[in-house]
Amino acid sequence: MCKVIAIANQKGGVAKTATTAIMASALTKRGNKVLAVDMDPQGNASTALGVSHASGEPSVYDVIEGRSDLGDVITVCPDFPTLDVVPASIDLSGAELEVADLPNR
Repeated sequence: MCKVIAIANQKGGVAKTATTAIMASALTKRGNKVLAVDMDPQGNASTALGVSHASGEPSVYDVIEGRSDLGDVITVCPDFPTLDVVPASIDLSGAELEVADLPNR
C-alpha cells in the first residue's frame, strides 16, 4: 500500500522542512520505504537529509523542465538506506517564470 503525505504552506517559518525531515526519517525507522521530494529552491530539506543539491546537479527542477525522469534524480539518503530524496536546488527558483506560458502548466 502506498500512502502520500504532503507538507505544504505558503508561509515561511512554519516548520515544513523540519517536519518533513523528522517524519521521513521516523517512517524509515519503522520499516517504511520513503520518497521525500524537496520543492523549495533553498533546498533545506535536501540539506537536512544529507543530500547534495548544488546548482547544476540533477534535481526536481530537471524533472519539471522535462530534461530528466523522476527516477534519474532520486538520491538515497546517506543516513537512511530506505529514504530516497529528490533534491531541489536554487535552479528551481526560475521554474515558475519558465513554465508560466506553457500549455497545461
